[in-house]
Amino acid sequence: MKLKYKLCIALFAWVSAFHVAAAPQTHAEVSNVTTELNDIQIRLKAQQSADKGDWKTVYTLLLPLAQRGDSQAQVNLGILFSSGRGVEKNLEKAYWWFNESAEQGNAKAVTYIGLMYLEGVGVKQDTKHAIRILEKAGRVDYPRAMLALGNAYYMEKNLQKSFLWFERAAMKGVSEAQFKLGMMYEKGEGTHKDEEQAVYWYQTSLKANDDIAEFAKERLSALGRLR
Repeated sequence: MKLKYKLCIALFAWVSAFHVAAAPQTHAEVSNVTTELNDIQIRLKAQQSADKGDWKTVYTLLLPLAQRGDSQAQVNLGILFSSGRGVEKNLEKAYWWFNESAEQGNAKAVTYIGLMYLEGVGVKQDTKHAIRILEKAGRVDYPRAMLALGNAYYMEKNLQKSFLWFERAAMKGVSEAQFKLGMMYEKGEGTHKDEEQAVYWYQTSLKANDDIAEFAKERLSALGRLR
């Protein structure tokens, strides 16, 4: 089957990159643990639980940290609520926790709020407002915000700005941005047509060896440049 790819963002495609497995501990056991560990140890245990797919334990461990104002724990709770892992999916709570974290300047949380407005998830869709929010995170050098801005400006048909933000994210190593930059060079969107640059960025995106690589291989094959 021929692969097709559109220059658009997939909802929370980068919401998390954890594996699912393992049986969770009881809440009582987790509560006993949190009273014996410092914050750094709790974060480590939460990451270990996430690696096992033990989302209920992750939530139980992170909640006290988030309530104490830990911005990273807050954004992670937002991710759990937005994806329904370990808790019932609740976009209103996801937005609330993202906002709590964003108010402390957490660029990841700001980006998630921007994505919610960009795609109309849990809030009314508003691309222009999404762009204003995402630019806050993009200006502090957060690569995923740069990628989201490239998508947002593409949706607004502002191809020159879309190209610039994809380029910034691509230079930071974001494979999706590298692939999209290749597409824009291939099509001459927001820049001049340049097959060599298109091939360069397609080949660069292969290095991540992720889902984007399949699309990049298709384009390289179509151009007769697949090694």
